[in-house]
Amino acid sequence: MKINAAIIALVAIMACSCKDKNNTTDLGTVEYYPSFLWVDDSVSPIKKTVNFDFSPDAKNDKQCFAELQFVDNDGEPISTDVMQVFIDGKQIDDNKFMVASGVVAKELEFVFTPEAESGKYQFYMKLVNHNLDRIDDTMLSSGDTAEVLQLTLKYDKSMNPLAKVLMWIVIVALALIVIWIVMIKPVKYPAIKAKSLMITGDGMYINERIKGCRMVVISCRKRRQGVLSRIFTGKIIYVENNKFTADIRIEKASKKGVRFYLPKTSWGIDTPVVNQYGNAKLINIITNEQYDVQVF
Repeated sequence: MKINAAIIALVAIMACSCKDKNNTTDLGTVEYYPSFLWVDDSVSPIKKTVNFDFSPDAKNDKQCFAELQFVDNDGEPISTDVMQVFIDGKQIDDNKFMVASGVVAKELEFVFTPEAESGKYQFYMKLVNHNLDRIDDTMLSSGDTAEVLQLTLKYDKSMNPLAKVLMWIVIVALALIVIWIVMIKPVKYPAIKAKSLMITGDGMYINERIKGCRMVVISCRKRRQGVLSRIFTGKIIYVENNKFTADIRIEKASKKGVRFYLPKTSWGIDTPVVNQYGNAKLINIITNEQYDVQVF
């Protein structure tokens, strides 16, 4: 019988770890975020110093050792695809390591893989092989195993700080865009509710559906509205006609009427506001030509 090979206290975690009412040692939280653009990924592992307190007899017996492994609640080894343990800076195989009786302390470092799920992990440090007589007051036989310490460790996977900043910028920008389109744009750029506009006369025939647009521009130039302008200020209908050497703008006036904005040096109208189903006379001041305006 190996009376000289006894362990008084196998494992003692440093005082910075805390125990709950179930006598479980909480190691803390491992933090991780992935790489994004020019910001590299980052992991903040948990480092703990584990003290091994062998009895004097055990220290004198060079054959004494304890082999320990980190296992889950079912006693199965924790896969290195989930959690990796480093001792003195070197990753251990199968999350298992051996301690000779002459060892006083080892520094353990706990890291989770990026593929692991966030959350709280509960596991054990388990004696899986040994050449010992006992652990504290528990006698051991050859081949005996024992769960010597219950541990908890949290894994917090978060968003990359740059990605988080950009996400909030996008959220705020989208919120402002929605506020602008839904609340501000209808007030600042009201849409015309009249259905259509017709202008007829000598050599002129304009018939445009104007409902829903914010402005009609009649010009001798061919023009197109940009996409962003249409989204943020409303639709503008451009009508090309060679008789209009200066632009005429038509916008919403009354509930279903429109208002004409004319260059005073070349065009005039007998009533600048034309209500739905109303009529007006558009006059070319230079040529004295008149055209009939109808709003439907």
